[in-house]
Amino acid sequence: MVDLSVHPEALAEFMEAVAFYEARASGLGQDFFDEVHRVWRLIRENPQIAAEFEAPYRRYVCRRFPFGVVYRPTRGGVRVLAVMHTACCCAGYPLGRVSKRTSRVSSARRGSLQHQ
Repeated sequence: MVDLSVHPEALAEFMEAVAFYEARASGLGQDFFDEVHRVWRLIRENPQIAAEFEAPYRRYVCRRFPFGVVYRPTRGGVRVLAVMHTACCCAGYPLGRVSKRTSRVSSARRGSLQHQ
């Protein structure tokens, strides 16, 4: 399994979507959280699993939710650029983030959703 790094804006949009779904129905945010982490695990196990989005980036579409994880396989890892709604078609999104820093997602942060 390779390392996974997540762009800070991707992490922020992911957590925003978790909050959105949780506000709609209790437990739905947790379901979305779990689904995205399932996708992250799959792309860590097999970085070539998803179809190309815009070379060299790939997008793996989530089950049950209209979101996809846009990422780039790198030497020894995977860099997540976005957790994006599949209807989003904004010019330059998310590839405008390419040069920005990413943050490593630790195992501890992959735990269950905690409400504050």
